[in-house]
Amino acid sequence: MEVSDVELSDEESKDLKPNFKEVIDDSTKISLSKLTEPSRSQNKESFMNTSKIAENIKLARGEYNELAENFTPKGKEKSKLREQYLNLLFMNYGDDINRLRSAPDFTNKSLSILADALDEGIGMFDIGELESVLEKKEIEK
Repeated sequence: MEVSDVELSDEESKDLKPNFKEVIDDSTKISLSKLTEPSRSQNKESFMNTSKIAENIKLARGEYNELAENFTPKGKEKSKLREQYLNLLFMNYGDDINRLRSAPDFTNKSLSILADALDEGIGMFDIGELESVLEKKEIEK
């Protein structure tokens, strides 16, 4: 009978303590010695770079918001541009809009959705682009 054929109960296996040493060959020792742990200065530098990136993102967001604020029409100017934009849409797509309105499944809710969609379309332009498009249309008349 070989030792490997003997099966121990859980109780017996708890009592046994491994009596062996782990052997690491020389090539493994050499490979392990070549591995370096990042130094504290490297960790600090990495943290500082991450902090600078986060700070730059905050600055960029602030600049973007400021620019967006400057390019968004306000008050009377917004109302005037909105009216001109909607007039331009109806001049170019009026027949299509009327066909939609005469469809059998067109309801008051559909009208509301269509109006909102057309109105929101103004948001895809910054103020300069919108003025340019509207001016170009005026020149073509």
